[in-house]
Amino acid sequence: MYNEKGLTNYKRTTTRRVYFERMHYIVNITEYTVEQIKDPTGILEGERYEFFLTIEVPEDDELYTEHGLQLKVLFLVNNEQTKIVSYHFYDSIENKYLEFALEDDEEKMVYDFCLTHYHEAD
Repeated sequence: MYNEKGLTNYKRTTTRRVYFERMHYIVNITEYTVEQIKDPTGILEGERYEFFLTIEVPEDDELYTEHGLQLKVLFLVNNEQTKIVSYHFYDSIENKYLEFALEDDEEKMVYDFCLTHYHEAD
């Protein structure tokens, strides 16, 4: 079911699929992990979380790879402020980062996903 933001309810599982609209395509998140990044120095304000989203995209999408793709996201939570600090597409088979950017609506969807799931970090 879709909520008011057009997103489904999420669960941390590899069997349930989460769908984002990517322009006129569907991007399928097949797995994700989230970990809180510890700052042993205490210099950085707020809490940072690292997400790895494993995604599948249609063959005619410029991001398509045969073996799938990951989106690495660094997410900040500082009091009332939350934001994506950075993100990178990553090809884990080729072991390289890809030079692509999310569209504004895609970035909003990833932000909403991170906002929903950062609390699941160990």
